Amino acid sequence: MMKLYGLAGSCSMSCHFALEASGLPYEMHLAKWGGTPELWKEIQARNPDEAVPVLVTEEGRTLLQNAAILAFIADRAAKASLLPAAGTYDRAHVMQWVAFVASDLHKAMGTLFSGFESVKDDSLKSAIREEELTELNSYLATVEGELAKGAPFICGPQPTIADCYLFTVLSWSNLVK
Repeated sequence: MMKLYGLAGSCSMSCHFALEASGLPYEMHLAKWGGTPELWKEIQARNPDEAVPVLVTEEGRTLLQNAAILAFIADRAAKASLLPAAGTYDRAHVMQWVAFVASDLHKAMGTLFSGFESVKDDSLKSAIREEELTELNSYLATVEGELAKGAPFICGPQPTIADCYLFTVLSWSNLVK
């Protein structure tokens, strides 16, 4: 049985959503911010950067990074239709959105979590935040534009792994104001 190591509210929840949607058997190991030291030791043993998600396959092999884990889950549960067949445009389109969320949206949203503590000048800190918000809002406009085409999900009529990741990152909006 697969094991997913995650952190409540973090990007690892996208993999949790995908596992739930897949119907595959798995164990969830949910760490807590500043807590569960034994669980963090297990995570560090699999990923020295101590980052989640960490997926341990049935064979005991470790996978890191949302995009890789999401695709792996979808491929293991092809009947769940979370990712179209290899070699198709539809699959590339889903992976385009997974890459967009990972490379652009997640990164832009993530920078706002830092609060820019290392910047001592408050006016500079405010200017940096405004610049980051402008970039984030342009990415959000891209998402909004795609959804405005009328499909209920980012890549069409049914949810995919791109929706699992997109929903997770968008859920942080209130946290970064």
